[in-house]
Amino acid sequence: MADTELGVNVAGPNPAGIAEQITAAKAAKYDDAAIVQHLLTMPEYQDKVNAALNAKYTPSDIISFLAPPPASPGTQLLPGGAVVMDRAQSKYLKAPPAAAQVLQDVGGAAIAGAGFSAAAPQILKGAGALATGSGLAPLRPIGAALTFLGQGAQAAGLAARTATGFASGAASEIGGKAVEEQGGGAVAAEVARFAAGAVGPDVARLTSNFTVRVLSSIIPGSHTERAASIIAKDIAKKLQETTGRALTVSEQQNIDNMVALYRGAPQSEWEKIANIIGTELDRGATAIRRAGESEAAFVQRKAKSGAADLTKRATTSLAETNATAARLHNEASRALNAAEDAARVEIEAARQSGIPLARTVNYTETLKQEINAKAKATIAGVGDTTQELTAIGNRLRTAATKREEDLRNAASIAYTKTQTEVLAQVAKLEKANIRVDSMPAYKALVADLRSQLLPGKHSPEVAAAYQKILTQITSAEPKPLSALAQMQQELSGAATSAPAPVSFQAIDDARRMLGEAFRGQPAEGYAAIGETAMKKYYPMLSKVQKDFAGEKQAQLLDDYATSRPGLEVFISKAGKKVTGIDPKTKEQFLTDAASIPSTFFSTPTQFNNLVKMVGGRDLAVKAARDYAANQLSVKQTSKEIETWMMTSANRDFLNSVPEVRDAVLQHKNALAVSERASGIFDARINKLREQAGGFTSAAEKRATAIRAGGSTQSNELTQQAEQMTRGGLATAEKLKAEADKLLSQAKVNVTDITTKSADAADLVFSQHSAMKNVRELIEKGDMARWGAVAPIIERSPNAKIAVYEAVRQVTADTASSKGSLQKFNETIRPALERFGMLTTEQADELAAGLAKIAANRIPEPQKLTQMQRLLLQGVAGYAASGSTRLLLPSPPNN
Repeated sequence: MADTELGVNVAGPNPAGIAEQITAAKAAKYDDAAIVQHLLTMPEYQDKVNAALNAKYTPSDIISFLAPPPASPGTQLLPGGAVVMDRAQSKYLKAPPAAAQVLQDVGGAAIAGAGFSAAAPQILKGAGALATGSGLAPLRPIGAALTFLGQGAQAAGLAARTATGFASGAASEIGGKAVEEQGGGAVAAEVARFAAGAVGPDVARLTSNFTVRVLSSIIPGSHTERAASIIAKDIAKKLQETTGRALTVSEQQNIDNMVALYRGAPQSEWEKIANIIGTELDRGATAIRRAGESEAAFVQRKAKSGAADLTKRATTSLAETNATAARLHNEASRALNAAEDAARVEIEAARQSGIPLARTVNYTETLKQEINAKAKATIAGVGDTTQELTAIGNRLRTAATKREEDLRNAASIAYTKTQTEVLAQVAKLEKANIRVDSMPAYKALVADLRSQLLPGKHSPEVAAAYQKILTQITSAEPKPLSALAQMQQELSGAATSAPAPVSFQAIDDARRMLGEAFRGQPAEGYAAIGETAMKKYYPMLSKVQKDFAGEKQAQLLDDYATSRPGLEVFISKAGKKVTGIDPKTKEQFLTDAASIPSTFFSTPTQFNNLVKMVGGRDLAVKAARDYAANQLSVKQTSKEIETWMMTSANRDFLNSVPEVRDAVLQHKNALAVSERASGIFDARINKLREQAGGFTSAAEKRATAIRAGGSTQSNELTQQAEQMTRGGLATAEKLKAEADKLLSQAKVNVTDITTKSADAADLVFSQHSAMKNVRELIEKGDMARWGAVAPIIERSPNAKIAVYEAVRQVTADTASSKGSLQKFNETIRPALERFGMLTTEQADELAAGLAKIAANRIPEPQKLTQMQRLLLQGVAGYAASGSTRLLLPSPPNN
């Protein structure tokens, strides 16, 4: 034989007497290992024995092949070591010939089953080919299975195949005989032999239902259930399962070596591998905690700022309310005093009955005029009535102009310095023939603009706007060619000048025009493209400049942007009304100074614009007071003042400037009080002129009425003041309550943020060692935890590489334990593959390694899987049964 169980040609040209030499060595008490070591020194056997040892064959396997044991007398030695009884050996059987044949078949099949199982896998492969090509119908469907079995049986081991085959051979012949006895026919009996061999000792305890399912695919007709019943009953009665044994020292050492090979890096490297991952996880956890701390600090600062603002508003509101209430109390006191004065007049007039009437009338008139003069004088509390509108406007214009100039000067200093550096850098690049149109960002911009010019994509007006931008950034004045180049062009009939590269300034001009369009003042031809396109192309133009000129251009644009907020109000329509210069004269302002007060003292927005332009509220309020005094100086009565206050523009203006509103209201109330007093005085004067005599009692009565009227007015004003005070207190308390609520909620939010960030950080990396963190992460396969950890590991190539090594280390620790492969596939692997920590190839490699270790963990007789045992037992059993009938002479009439 050229190929044998050992998988190599160890026989070859067998020198005469090798078997006898081995037999003599064994008789001299040399063990198999010593004999194999001696064979390794023999040139004709050295390579073959080494190959067999590398294929994991034991010294006993090699010696058994080279010097098989002799067959007993009366037996026949089959290829591979199978032994079959000859007919003479059955003479001791006392049963009738038919029964003797049955027992001989069963016995011979059992021995042959052991022999066929021990035979080389190549014999089983050959049996598969023979079965496939044979004329025996029951064998053809299993030919492919026999061939597959030949490939798989080689890994099972000699001892396992021999023990399993012995039991299967017996079971196979029992099943065949049982079907023959039941009248099943030759075909059914042959197939039953194969099926019975397949359900040998490994499945003897299975129910007949399973046996029926096995047999129903190959035994025809009504014989299935009857054959299954007989087979199951006989197998259960005659066969017993064998128990396994503990691993030998060499088997255990083999597993340890496999685990070490699977582990890859030495176990001593485990801490280093874990620290690579742990360092990144610790950094990630620290970053999460710091982010939580920053967010909590931001929430706390925001809450404190909001609470401070609410508290300030409460204080301001309460102060304003108290001031208004104080003014109402003063007016109540003045009303009461005025009534008292009028009452005294009545009484005084009565007492002066003897004084000429003219003197009394003069006195009363003088008193009335004094009261009216005092009331009118309260306009001084509003503002300066001598200030004309032009003077007020010029004062505001002067302040605004100076502030605008200061802002522009401040912005210009930084901008000019950076601009000089940018221009120098641009000049240097252009001198080196490095042009802006060579930048990828420029080419991308041009390509984008050209894509907008495709026919039908935009309306003609919009397309023209895009064309205008494209033309501006791509067109340039042609530059003259050199004399030689010009001569060559003339000879070829081409142009004598070449287009100059696009300048950096052209890009800057286009960006500025888009910027003006973006601010609502589009240059000619730019308005049609709309705000969205402006927002798109302005940054693209900026990027071209930044990519070309570098960091200084970015700084220049930033300086320009930061200078805009303070100057925006001057660029607006409102700002131009104050500081705008007539573009035609270049010297005169656009508007008359006298129109400035009425424009900005009309709405809260306009007043706020004025405050921004003059640089402070105090100056704006002073001008507002003077403007209000100017307007009220021509108002003679409280009714006229009230009408002025109630107009839409004045009402909005006064509400935006409480100081002016309160002063105007105080002036109006003073006039109202004096008007009521004047009315009383006028009535009294008329009465004095009519009366000529004693009216003391009537004067007292009228004085009482006057006092009562003054008291009523005073009480009303006092009630208004008290109501104002209560409302102010309620508003202030509400604002303070909102501030307290804001701080309380912030405290809750800070606690929640801190807790969540701590939990998130602990999920990534707890306070344990790196090895413990990494081990728990891998062994538990927590999807949520891997979801948090994977992005952190992805940022570090070293950490991601270390994950594969760490998985090998962790799974290697339990690789020789039961269930290690199942745990890897069901718990560890899914998360690693889902989040990209292991490729499918890496995971398959680890699973294969664990499977190999698990297979070697089982002692030899137990290595076969259930399906492998079924196939091996069926083939060996059927082959043994069939070979027995072929090799042994058949009894008479059989």
